[in-house]
Amino acid sequence: MNNREAIDRFMIDFPEYLPALDELLSWWSPRDANSGLYTFFGQIIDPLVFRPMLVAGPIDPDVASRFFEYLEELLDRGDQWVRECVKDEIVEQLVSDPEWYEKVCPFAGERLRRIYFVAKQS
Repeated sequence: MNNREAIDRFMIDFPEYLPALDELLSWWSPRDANSGLYTFFGQIIDPLVFRPMLVAGPIDPDVASRFFEYLEELLDRGDQWVRECVKDEIVEQLVSDPEWYEKVCPFAGERLRRIYFVAKQS
């Protein structure tokens, strides 16, 4: 799975964010193919899905389950760029604040947990 396929998968799994995603994608050029996933995480996933999960009140189990299933798919089927992006954009935030990890741990899959523990040891 490459960057574009990872974004397309998000659009299928999270249709409620399509308007924000369509606006972001309208600004991209073809040369944004590799760096685009980082922009996507920074402008869509982090502020709309991930960060609210960490700092808001109770976690919505439906959104959290879908989100962490999506991340597991990226880690399982993603190419090097996709896997590195998940590590850089998601795992690093969880390593930086153990309370956040504890909050989302019940939803995290096996691959994400392994990467978290390796990153935590570094």
